[in-house]
Amino acid sequence: MVSNIIEPCKGGPRVGLLGRLRVRYESARHRLESTRVFWGVVGVATAIGLVVRVLYTVLFQWSHPPRYLFSDEFHYRVRAALLANGYGFTTHVYPTMVTKRMVQEVVLVANSARAVLEPLYSHGSAAVAAATYPPLTSILLAGADLIGLVTSNSQMLIMVVIGTLTVWVIGATGRRVAGPGVGVLAAFIAALYPVFWIESSQVEPEPISILLVTVALYFTYRMYQTARPLFAAALGVVCGIAILTRTEALMLIPILIWATALFIPSLARLKRLKLACIGTAVALLVILPWAVFTLTAFNRPEFLSSNGGPTLLDGNCPASYYGPDIGLPGLQCRLSPSQQVGDESNQDYLARSIAFSYFESHLSRAPIVFAVRFARSWYLYAPNQDVQWEDGPYNMSPSVQYAGIVVFWILLVLGTVGVVALRRRRSYMWPLLGVIILYTAVCTFILPYLRFRSIGDVGLVLLAAAGVDAILARRTNASAPGALQEQDARSRARSD
Repeated sequence: MVSNIIEPCKGGPRVGLLGRLRVRYESARHRLESTRVFWGVVGVATAIGLVVRVLYTVLFQWSHPPRYLFSDEFHYRVRAALLANGYGFTTHVYPTMVTKRMVQEVVLVANSARAVLEPLYSHGSAAVAAATYPPLTSILLAGADLIGLVTSNSQMLIMVVIGTLTVWVIGATGRRVAGPGVGVLAAFIAALYPVFWIESSQVEPEPISILLVTVALYFTYRMYQTARPLFAAALGVVCGIAILTRTEALMLIPILIWATALFIPSLARLKRLKLACIGTAVALLVILPWAVFTLTAFNRPEFLSSNGGPTLLDGNCPASYYGPDIGLPGLQCRLSPSQQVGDESNQDYLARSIAFSYFESHLSRAPIVFAVRFARSWYLYAPNQDVQWEDGPYNMSPSVQYAGIVVFWILLVLGTVGVVALRRRRSYMWPLLGVIILYTAVCTFILPYLRFRSIGDVGLVLLAAAGVDAILARRTNASAPGALQEQDARSRARSD
């Protein structure tokens, strides 16, 4: 398929490599105007993405589960086992270390979830409400448990499939941003971007979040280009589901729904407000059942998650503010066993109080810490430390991480070109910048985890694709603003 749309240049004056690439790319862009050809090429990119992710998972992750017993992956898998066996959103107070060992052996080795859960309760462990993290990831894994996909490796493959779907959707989104050429380029970049490989193999929320943010961007552009309430509602649904995956996705409501609806050109103000309200209302309806549960199930009200305090405490303590690992999580700063009393809400409020108290007493140091975290999130400060830290608990291959850093910097340069090109085209690019800003802010003010920032890389990949498109199309007449606007209009009028 790819060879059919990229024909060799015959005849004409001798030109350099870039010139030949530009001629071939222009020929390919005309062929990509065909919907069938476009989806065929995006399908090729998706297939490549699947192969690459499966190879990475099998070669680097298959026999290397997280090193820490009570890692985030362990938490999600235990919670999924509880759900699949009818215990609901609960945790349990372990009466003995024996039952902890039973959880480790059975849930991680995954012979039978019920075989471990029934002894836990028969030994007298107390079931209490739990909302450490939003529920969607655990619900998905519980569904996998119910159909027999209970091993760590089988659930990794589920995440690989989810990560591969991102390649397909990012192609569709790129087409909406700036035409089919950008869509195809974005799909191939997403297929080959090492950071996306890494996240696709993690049994955690990030593969799901990356996909959901990509889908949200797609519906954002559909709403912007058509001003139809249907797409505002669809965007609200996706944002709501994203919030049930990671709580910071709440900010997608103002960043995507409101900012886009209020700035749709040639639309009456009242209709803009209507679109924003529809999207917001639908998003809130999606999260309402879980919000009611978290607000009523604990000693003290929680909203969506009871993990805010412990996360803030990781990032606001001596180990994170001082020393060689400045900006990184201070895992040794967590609540001591004697402080872990009451239900999750009591521990959350206590951890939050300690974190805010430490922040207030070290205000002069906070700007330095924030600056370092910002630099870490863009691999501008001691990237070797970040690689070692991620390899510690998560067994992420250092070589693949370093490859991801190099590709990230290349995408950053290309993304800058893309910003300039889209600005010249007068294309709407706030959603792409918005998700980058959101997840950079999460890394700066909370913790600079790779998995946090990787969600914002969806916007970077799309901007980089626009940058490559601008470089390859520079020689053509389509680089004139009027022609580009006409091409954008044709792309918007097309239905996916």
